[in-house]
Amino acid sequence: MSDSVRAPVPASAGAARLLVVCGDNPLAYRLATELLGQRRCSVTVIVRSAQAGMAPRIARLERVRLIEAPELNVAAYRAAGVAAADALALTDQDDVANIHAALCAQEVNPGLRVVIRFGNMSLGYRIQELFPGSVVLSDSSTAAPSFVAAALGNVTQGSVRLPGRPHRTVFVARRADVPPGDVMCGLADTSGRGGPVRLPAPGTPAL
Repeated sequence: MSDSVRAPVPASAGAARLLVVCGDNPLAYRLATELLGQRRCSVTVIVRSAQAGMAPRIARLERVRLIEAPELNVAAYRAAGVAAADALALTDQDDVANIHAALCAQEVNPGLRVVIRFGNMSLGYRIQELFPGSVVLSDSSTAAPSFVAAALGNVTQGSVRLPGRPHRTVFVARRADVPPGDVMCGLADTSGRGGPVRLPAPGTPAL
């Protein structure tokens, strides 16, 4: 494992939130770029190889610390500072690998906020129950702003964080992607050709 640093984080950023991104794909690059635009954020990116995929472009980003590790294991996470990190984003498209990576990250930092990219959302919603405070985003709708909001604990347009402890987040999703027991209520009928019909109609009290 090698630890290559493109540019050191300024000393004034010592109190910044540490956000760790895993992946060398376009989403990882966009996410790192977006996070650098946030105030008081320190960004570390773990890649398999500094020469593979988008890793060379990520390495050229200012103030990004690049960690090269063939596997997302305890050693890689410790080298990236996950033990003290505020959030971890798993951007690869391999659902099973992301599950193992998330479990390993929790071993290093049990209170870590984990944002996971998932292709199979039926599995993703079940896995989310294993990681309190985590957010699962569908592979078909992943976008850097959504990952940034999830990593920082902000509410995205497709989710609402409910009060109380433990905190729970409600997501807008297609019924086919969610186990029947996890559906709280219907928001729209999308079966018609004329477009979705929202429920209830504007101005009508929900009963």
